[in-house]
Amino acid sequence: MMVWLPEQGFKVSENKVQNAAYIPPRGFSDPAYCYCGLLKACSTAAKCTFCNDPVMCLIEKSIADGKITAELK
Repeated sequence: MMVWLPEQGFKVSENKVQNAAYIPPRGFSDPAYCYCGLLKACSTAAKCTFCNDPVMCLIEKSIADGKITAELK
């Protein structure tokens, strides 16, 4: 997988010193696409339907808090 992604045009983007992630180029250049590479339902939305899913929001909160939230147990 780590070889396939760069071959498909995915670039490493370092948003934070400790975080390196593969983000498709269109995630930066086209507002109709989410940073994950999926098409957004509305180009003015911050995230696509998948990234804005309640479970994904709980996962992000869990990561930020550094512990598993009660809703994920």
